[in-house]
Amino acid sequence: MNPPVDKQEESPAPQRGRAAWTRRLLRLGIIAGVLVVVATMVVVGAEYYTSQPTFCGSCHIMDPYYESWHNDVHSSTDQGQAYCVDCHYAPGQQHTFEAKFRGLSQAASYFSGRSGAGRPKAHVRDNSCLRSGCHGDLAYMGKDYPLGTVEFSHAKHLDTNGENLRGKQTQLAELRAKLLETLGAARLDAIDAIAKTVMHADQRRRRLTTWLGDEVLSAWQDDVLEYAELIHMEVRVDQLSGLKCASCHQFDASLEHHFTAAKTVCYTCHFINQPFNRNTATCLNCHEPPAGPVPVHYGQHAGGGSGQVAEDVTMDHAMIIAHNVTCSSCHTDLIHGVGQVTRRDCENCHDQQRYLADFDELNTDIVREYHRVHAAAQFARCSDCHELIDHKLTPLADPQSAVALLAPVRQDCDHCHSEHHREVVDLLLGQGGFVEGAQGVANPMTGSRANCRACHTQAGADPKGEMVLTSTREACQGCHGEDYEELFARWQHAVQARLEEARGLLTSVETRLSAAASQPQQRDLDEARRLLNRARRNVQLVATANGLHNKNYALMLLDQAVMDLERIAEELTQ
Repeated sequence: MNPPVDKQEESPAPQRGRAAWTRRLLRLGIIAGVLVVVATMVVVGAEYYTSQPTFCGSCHIMDPYYESWHNDVHSSTDQGQAYCVDCHYAPGQQHTFEAKFRGLSQAASYFSGRSGAGRPKAHVRDNSCLRSGCHGDLAYMGKDYPLGTVEFSHAKHLDTNGENLRGKQTQLAELRAKLLETLGAARLDAIDAIAKTVMHADQRRRRLTTWLGDEVLSAWQDDVLEYAELIHMEVRVDQLSGLKCASCHQFDASLEHHFTAAKTVCYTCHFINQPFNRNTATCLNCHEPPAGPVPVHYGQHAGGGSGQVAEDVTMDHAMIIAHNVTCSSCHTDLIHGVGQVTRRDCENCHDQQRYLADFDELNTDIVREYHRVHAAAQFARCSDCHELIDHKLTPLADPQSAVALLAPVRQDCDHCHSEHHREVVDLLLGQGGFVEGAQGVANPMTGSRANCRACHTQAGADPKGEMVLTSTREACQGCHGEDYEELFARWQHAVQARLEEARGLLTSVETRLSAAASQPQQRDLDEARRLLNRARRNVQLVATANGLHNKNYALMLLDQAVMDLERIAEELTQ
């Protein structure tokens, strides 16, 4: 008889099943652990391998970058080797999902064939350069570094709160307050409109000087010109505060260095819109004059066809500086290019008109904002927008190479002719003079799109015998017919007669006003001087520009001049 079975005791079959599942789970756990270990090793290995510069250099499009890094101080183990990921990832970014996604997108571009569409945009952030163990100790701020023939100082350029710059800012504020108090808000606004215009400094000075003369404010000329220069100095200092390490230190296409100082950046900042050897373009701001005698005229042969080399002639820069000889006498060829920005440069990135709305009316406030958005926030480099400026001497291998030496002066009409045709253009457009209660009107021929070449068709000669194009009556008849000759003669006579009348009255009033100013009794002659200056400008504009360029406007100007002069004469009679 079998013993009774305990219902609480499990049968052997379920026990064997549970043991089997336990063994399976154990095996799966071991396999999973092994896989995790292997995966971890693969990930760590891949992370290590892909962070090596050799991996970056394995793509053919990276050859020049890898080669230049290999030649650079950053690859030197003695100097503290910096890998690609140390610079091109910000601190703490290398192991993030964002970094991995960027890497995958670059790999996708490479394998999809899109990688050759343009150069890689590899931005290096300041905190990568300034991390611990690299340049974070700011030791570079206290050193001068050789940059060609110049000793460069980071502190001088990056310390925008320095004592000298603070003094300039204080000077600007004080000068503005002074001009506001003495000239008033309306006149200061007019000065600001010219002073903040983006143009060459010499052109801006001429416009301010002309405006001050028209307003009889020439006594304030020195203060106003200094005020304008301080405004532009403030903008340049503000741009310095937005500089990044990569603004000046860039990839060197010569492959000698991977990350080097780009001297073209120096040239753009120092020379754009600056007069020669003034303000930020002052030679001695950066250069020490050569010490001792410097050979000149060397390499040239003695006369007479002897073939013998003439004895070297030397000069001493110390003597030149002592005698205040301008550097432009010998070195005008040093600066090549003007750093211009064109609409086409902007359209390389911006294809919508709203981005160019302010382009044709640039002033310092707009330029300040452009630099903040593009240079400070978007890593734009000077060369992305500006035409390159170069700074070098023209080599003089022989006397014939002097052609290149003289080219900058020959091309600079302003050297002799300050906006030579400005008066003609002003008269044509009905501007530049003053007519009370009326606005000037452009020559009606501009409405038919006629330009200078329509009338100036015949070869003539200037006093030196050089060929110039002159205007002729025949050119007028070609469009207006033969009857136009008689009308032309009447216009010519009317303008000339009125001009002679205004000139005679101007000379008379100038003499009388000068005599009145020399009298011992005190008279308020400011209004008379203002009217005289206005009349003189109107007469000079018509005489210089030839009134026939805009007969109607010329007669309006002369009529206004005669009225102003008669008013002065009447006041002097009282």
